Formats: sequence, structure tokens, C-alpha cells
Amino acid sequence: GSYCGDTNTIRINPVLDRKKTPLYFIRYVVYHEMLHSTVRAVRKNGRRLVHNSEFRKRERRFKEYEKAMSWERNDR
Repeated sequence: GSYCGDTNTIRINPVLDRKKTPLYFIRYVVYHEMLHSTVRAVRKNGRRLVHNSEFRKRERRFKEYEKAMSWERNDR
């Protein structure tokens, strides 16, 4: 997925538009992209970090986070 701050739009990659993609994973992607609208990127060592420690902390609050990560790693 992706988030555009200019238009406040979330885009889901068409690759995920398959019957085998579980709904909980789509919910996770939407949640992840929504976080980008609230957790701002930080600069560290001259690099822009969009998935910084605060982002990761909030991301793990997603109810089915572990399940979604497992599916992403193993079942795609």
C-alpha cells in the first residue's frame, strides 16, 4: 500500500486483489498506511525515516499484527 499526504489517499497495491489475500491483511495494510498520516517521518544521520521507532510501536498495536506479519513472510 501507499499513503499520499497531499490528497490524504491510501492506495492498495493491486497485487493484493486476490482471493488468497486474507481480509485481516488488507485491514493491516490500511492501518499501516493510516499511521503515515499521524506519525511523521524523522531525520536521522541525514536520512528520512518513515518507519521510525514510534511508527513501529504504534504499528504493533494492530490487533492482528503478528498474524499479518506471518502471512506476509510465509503465505504470500
